[in-house]
Amino acid sequence: MAKCTHRLVLRSLGMVAALALGGTGTGVSATQFDAILGNSTKDWVERAPDFPEPPASGASLQHLSAIARGEFDYSIDTKSLTVGDDGVVRYAIVAVSRSGARNVRYEGVRCATAEGKLYAVESGSGAWEKARGASWQVLSDSGARSAQFNLARDYLCDNVAGAPLELKVIWARLKAPATTTTANPYNN
Repeated sequence: MAKCTHRLVLRSLGMVAALALGGTGTGVSATQFDAILGNSTKDWVERAPDFPEPPASGASLQHLSAIARGEFDYSIDTKSLTVGDDGVVRYAIVAVSRSGARNVRYEGVRCATAEGKLYAVESGSGAWEKARGASWQVLSDSGARSAQFNLARDYLCDNVAGAPLELKVIWARLKAPATTTTANPYNN
């Protein structure tokens, strides 16, 4: 087996381990797994996000019934959805509480490291307010990052390759009827 193939296998195992351990609340970063496996991410450069218009209620919002749980209903703004040349999937997500309170966030997912980042929240005036101290955080299937974890796993990432899906595949997944994929973290 070629050295390149070995790296891909190790990278995939690291991604699976990162998702598994991140989901247990250990706080172990997928980037730490990269270091253990000898995969350097220090050459990776994140591009500055291009902030879209905050989403209005309407046709560009796609309901995410597969990740709706607990207190909130989630929708993604399909107009804001991008896959950057830096490997980050960026999108605006709308969370609506049972009482009708609306929270809009502009986020990113880095599939290669199973990490997410909050870039901005919609202010009361309808404009983006940049998140203070925004940094990449390991995704977890519990707590504050559970919706982002489920979105990455079920819609945005090729979880075996540790890479973002093509935009057309993401759109197809978003429009498909909800399935119970939460039991299978390798749902490609």
